[in-house]
Amino acid sequence: MKRFAQVDGPSHPVWPDPDENVGSHLFAPRPAFRKLVVMIDAELLTDVRSTPLAKDELLSDLLESRLIDLYRYADDGPPATVAPTPAPLPGWATSHKGWVVVTDADPVAEIWGVIYEDDVGNWVQGAVAGNAVTIAAEDARCSAFSTLGPAAASDRRRADGLAAQVASQVLQADLYITIREYLHTASWGVARGVATCRPEEALPLVGLYLRAQGSFLISTKFRFNRGLYFWVGTRELLPAAWRWFTACVQHDGTSNAHDLTSLGQSLLQRVERALEARDRIHLALNQPQHNDTRREVLAALDEVLVDLMGAVDAAARVVHRVLGFAADREFGAAWQKDAWLAQVKKQAAPLALVTAPGTSGLAALTILRRLRNSVHGTALQAMALITAGVREEQSIIGIPPDDTEVLDAMDQLGGREAWGARPVLADHVHIDAGVFVDTLFPHVLELLNELMSHTPVEQLANVSLKPQDCQPPPDDPRNTGAWDEWVRTSIRWQLGL
Repeated sequence: MKRFAQVDGPSHPVWPDPDENVGSHLFAPRPAFRKLVVMIDAELLTDVRSTPLAKDELLSDLLESRLIDLYRYADDGPPATVAPTPAPLPGWATSHKGWVVVTDADPVAEIWGVIYEDDVGNWVQGAVAGNAVTIAAEDARCSAFSTLGPAAASDRRRADGLAAQVASQVLQADLYITIREYLHTASWGVARGVATCRPEEALPLVGLYLRAQGSFLISTKFRFNRGLYFWVGTRELLPAAWRWFTACVQHDGTSNAHDLTSLGQSLLQRVERALEARDRIHLALNQPQHNDTRREVLAALDEVLVDLMGAVDAAARVVHRVLGFAADREFGAAWQKDAWLAQVKKQAAPLALVTAPGTSGLAALTILRRLRNSVHGTALQAMALITAGVREEQSIIGIPPDDTEVLDAMDQLGGREAWGARPVLADHVHIDAGVFVDTLFPHVLELLNELMSHTPVEQLANVSLKPQDCQPPPDDPRNTGAWDEWVRTSIRWQLGL
């Protein structure tokens, strides 16, 4: 997940009013953070709302949230179909509601006039000033627009540089959503202080911000509470659990004990909690870094590791019961224990192969298990990193220096860079916790889905699975069902998984 820039933000921040549905009791929450200021290239917004939503439609819909100040931008200004707002004073340039517009330009003096209306209708006149636009126009070393002639490429870079400066200097936006080639390939900070994202990169960031405000939107007209949001998200990320968990429930039947049901539900609950802890890591890393944010990152990372490993262990205990192994030996059920795996292999060979040597399943388990085991000994340690040429302090987490198994597993699963791991001190490797958890989750989710898929739950007593038991419930004809495909997809996209 990309990150917001570590800056103070708009010079005139606006805090949204409490949600009218929250109530007014003593501890009723209100939005914790100021409004998110977003500039977007106008052609990336769509008024179409199909069901299920496409990604661009979902992003356009979420950007209409009351928690977000959204400004459209186009090189040539608003189209003729957008009605202007009458100027409040003689001599003022024309404004267009919801747009930020360049009104006049003096490239020789390197100044461009800009006007927009803020969220309460106040007109703001500003300007882009300085040589940043000229630097962009003359940046012929950049590969952007390499298929164009020199003059045309320079014009395109100039337009992109001006757009970036409108977002940075005038709006002081938190986020600029654009597919402008130059802004994603330039080697210098064209839009300083602004997170410049493609639409697919912006969607998880917007989702994270909304969840941080306690707004668990599926769309602007359909929302969940926190628990339902993460529960549905968990079930979407673990499709194999429909068959697997239904079998646990059927096996327990009308029994008051519900032992297997509770054990199966524990796997799902731990993944759900790990997803919430992942959010806390990203929230901490999206702030200026200091000792307090590093403490939050470490605490949330520990929680992710413990909960995900707990889910993997729960899957092993379900297998232990499904295969009818001795109840008093259940404490020994673990995918890393050779003796137990040998027993599994005799009855369910495909299941044992999921974590066999050389598999991606074993590599993912190794990374998860060995870093989780830090809770039994020396805790993971965080440190501040200040890199030459990088203005902001970064937070990184040290991997135990003697743990070559983790590094070898990372090499097997995409390489250390993909895991946010790099050598910083002699004989020490450190990870970026945000990059790490975003790489860890897909691998562990794949492992859990494979383990559940290969668990022969059909051999449990009282289990009789039908095709509909192995998939989500059918969509509600009104498109308002908690398990509708578009709902599950919206949550998955917002989680960035």
